[in-house]
Amino acid sequence: SLLIGELLRFFGIFMLIATTTGWNCDDFWAADIPDPRNPCPYNFLDYMSKRRFNAILRELRLIDRERPPFLNKSWEVRQMVAEWNANMAL
Repeated sequence: SLLIGELLRFFGIFMLIATTTGWNCDDFWAADIPDPRNPCPYNFLDYMSKRRFNAILRELRLIDRERPPFLNKSWEVRQMVAEWNANMAL
């Protein structure tokens, strides 16, 4: 099960990772001493384990449609774009 606080922490961590460059995802959960030449600015070990972060990321769905039977590379974003456009038209 997923608690709302845990989901909010996930999104906060996700946004921080998305706004930084120069580090891979593992660097944000490093338990050892950071590289002094390029230290990662955040360490999320106190907030969420990397295993839990990856589990939430793996199961998170932003759409509720099934994969179409034909090849369509953008099928996953079409519903989000349609919802966004409907929301902006209000």
